[in-house]
Amino acid sequence: MIRISVLFQDNPTNRSKLNKWERAMLEKIEIKMTEKDKPFPCIPATIGFSMNQLRYGFVGDPREDATVGQLAAILKDFTEQSKEFGDYTSLIIFYQLPDTMKNTYTVEDYEQLFGNKSVH
Repeated sequence: MIRISVLFQDNPTNRSKLNKWERAMLEKIEIKMTEKDKPFPCIPATIGFSMNQLRYGFVGDPREDATVGQLAAILKDFTEQSKEFGDYTSLIIFYQLPDTMKNTYTVEDYEQLFGNKSVH
């Protein structure tokens, strides 16, 4: 996959080089952002999407310590570069969730998991 940094900018060439789960996440966001019957409620986000100013990060299992480091690198890059992306930029992070998490975790489990993570 072509990435100048750990941030991903969506376009057909870059998307074709993503892993299957990463492509699936972008396809879901695209459907959500372009749905006419139930428009996405955040107008600045839809503008950012339509102007290709959104940036994406893909990280591993949120229970793994290595994932915290991946997230930190993405946040660092986004913080340093975001002014170059446009007025409607946002960062969207996708975690690669194992099936066990998808099938068993509750909202409270995720709150507990993310509430206890910190970058050192």
